[in-house]
Amino acid sequence: MSRPPLKEAIEHCRAEVMAASGVVGVAAGVSRIHPDRQCIHVYVSCPGWPDGVPHDVDGYDVELIPGKGFTAF
Repeated sequence: MSRPPLKEAIEHCRAEVMAASGVVGVAAGVSRIHPDRQCIHVYVSCPGWPDGVPHDVDGYDVELIPGKGFTAF
């Protein structure tokens, strides 16, 4: 079975992931572990893996990107 395009995979999980405590964003990205693969980046403002964030979605790995959130300019 082939996996959907990355954009569709993100839209499939966005609401669930954004509802998790400590999550501040979700985006398409390139894996930091496997630079030849696309992945889903989940931006978090908390330590550890937030409850409700899957480790993979539709065949794409999920990677956490820690930070303090986003500021509008």
